[in-house]
Amino acid sequence: GNALDRVEREAHRLEAPPGLFSALAFLKALEERDWPGLLSPSEALVGEIAEGRRWINPAVVLDAGVEARIFLDKPAEAEAYSQRLSPFAGRSARDLRSRLLRAHLDQALSLR
Repeated sequence: GNALDRVEREAHRLEAPPGLFSALAFLKALEERDWPGLLSPSEALVGEIAEGRRWINPAVVLDAGVEARIFLDKPAEAEAYSQRLSPFAGRSARDLRSRLLRAHLDQALSLR
């Protein structure tokens, strides 16, 4: 298997915390561009991040979680997700990445 599978096997063996399994599921789904598969782990990681556990850079979780919801034609969910996670992403609203994400979100919302 790939490296993520090996990490997951080892995490099970060591009885790792649930947040690590959410992070691994997130990374697998992201690697495979599995947008539906990204929803649940990205949601779980919001709680982890809000509680101070940073398994993955919050900006990556924000970007991928918003994009997955846009690709799945869930712009309202993408907007709500963005609002909950943006404060933890460590980027200003003027950052180019923030502006690009905002533009993609605004476009998706306007197409509704």
